[in-house]
Amino acid sequence: MKNSDHQSKSKLTLLQTLGSVLAAFGGVQNMDNLRRDFNSDSAWRIVAIGIIVTVIFVLLVIFAARHAAS
Repeated sequence: MKNSDHQSKSKLTLLQTLGSVLAAFGGVQNMDNLRRDFNSDSAWRIVAIGIIVTVIFVLLVIFAARHAAS
């Protein structure tokens, strides 16, 4: 990787990362944010927050199903 390529990469804030994960989760991510995400160097953060959001979603679905069944 060239040094200039590494310098052009930026870190996303936690709020930007969460927003990107939620937008991607809902399927409404715009192209500008997609490019920003792929040009950032925080892939591990995006994956980690994606896993956390998925676990929370599954737990909410389980809770709703149990609540509806009772």
